[in-house]
Amino acid sequence: MQSSSFIIVGSGMAGLVAAWRLLERGHKVLVLEQADRAGGYFGGFTNAAGDRFDLAVSHLLGGLPGDNLSTLISSLGLDDQVSFEAVDIADVMTIKGRRVELPTGFDRLEQSLGEQFPDSGPDIHIFFQFMRAFLGEGNGDSREKGRFMMRNYRREFEAFCAETIVDPVLRSALAMRIQCDDSSLMIMAGFITECYAKGMVYPKGGVHKLIDAIVERIRQVGGTVEFGAKVTDFIILDARVDSVVLADGSVRTADVILYNGDAPTLSRTLEARGHPGIDDECRRRGHSSLSIFLTLLDADLSRFAGVARFYLTETDDVFETYRVLETGVLPENPVIKLHFMSRIDDGLSVDGRDLIRVEVDMYHDSAVHDEDFYADYARQIETIIAHDLVPEIDTHVVYRRVVTPIDYERWFGHTGGSATGWAHDVNNYMIHRMNQRTSIENLFITGQWGEHGSGLPQLIASADKSVTLAEQWLRKRAAA
Repeated sequence: MQSSSFIIVGSGMAGLVAAWRLLERGHKVLVLEQADRAGGYFGGFTNAAGDRFDLAVSHLLGGLPGDNLSTLISSLGLDDQVSFEAVDIADVMTIKGRRVELPTGFDRLEQSLGEQFPDSGPDIHIFFQFMRAFLGEGNGDSREKGRFMMRNYRREFEAFCAETIVDPVLRSALAMRIQCDDSSLMIMAGFITECYAKGMVYPKGGVHKLIDAIVERIRQVGGTVEFGAKVTDFIILDARVDSVVLADGSVRTADVILYNGDAPTLSRTLEARGHPGIDDECRRRGHSSLSIFLTLLDADLSRFAGVARFYLTETDDVFETYRVLETGVLPENPVIKLHFMSRIDDGLSVDGRDLIRVEVDMYHDSAVHDEDFYADYARQIETIIAHDLVPEIDTHVVYRRVVTPIDYERWFGHTGGSATGWAHDVNNYMIHRMNQRTSIENLFITGQWGEHGSGLPQLIASADKSVTLAEQWLRKRAAA
């Protein structure tokens, strides 16, 4: 195909993947990022002491040999620069004082849960039998796989768990990693099989180091990445984007635009220019999160080594907790997630310093939730953690930063609390999927496409899809 020029608005993971795919195909690529570094939700920061924190994502899906992330890294020529460590223990949960451990690998996980919940053997078997059917294990008939999807695509995850698992602690443990907002069974099956059956990986040095390596590679092969370049408008002529306008008034021109930002924001921009927006009226935003970043000095946290994520909660009904949360009310027993990152990678901080990232899901209500509210809630969460899991927080903290949904809205344009900002419900991901085309023929969305499962593999698939749509349009234009 003849070389064409592309502008990618936003340098989230899907935007960077799309940039690389286009460069591989010989196109000219300009990435415009409003922030001062790339990655979006997959980004990170370094404090004054040199402690390196990932913002929201530390462990990745799709990184095992042959998966789409490892294949991407090989295509980038970064195998010598980026190394992945497979996760052994995915989650350790403390639910009403009871410890539940979830290792990776379906056989290991099923056996481990059977030992931890000996009275729930038949329930566990039925649960994993369904998940293996989702993966298509033992069935090479593509038609049967299609029939399986059709039988189950409208089902909700909570109803499936209620029908399958009697023990409330076990039911909550199997749902804890998942966003429990009326979630689609098929989406959650994708999460569970990716996280536990296929397994996660940790990129040595942190996810933000991976992002920096991708940006550098894009630049090495002739792509351009500009930071502090906020796109505020589009110049549209005859149903095509001719140029994008930046906040400083400058203009950039290209044949095709890929939009890796917040889709409703794009929709409002198009409508302001007199063009149809994005059809998202039936789609629901997901919940957001409050994050606390801590550095502890001279604290022995070796007991937390080797686990991707810890959970702490006093509820054995995680679905009810999230139902309360989705009304904008703080639940009596929040679900607290903790990442002890320097116990995964001791290179993230200097000797004697331990890094913890804490997350608590919540819905943001701009009418009542301000910075003072979040500061107070963060202190409440730290008090719970100190009392129930990490007493060292009371005496060893030397660095503290709180990131709120207000920050996410400023950075990403939404408070949805995930890379795309959408709830993982049946309607969003099974019925009203986000079309990557727009009313403007050379403007495509990347990073918002719903597919079975989620996480990084979906974002890579979304990037590939947007590149395919763009090249199809270019070929059609050339043939006209």
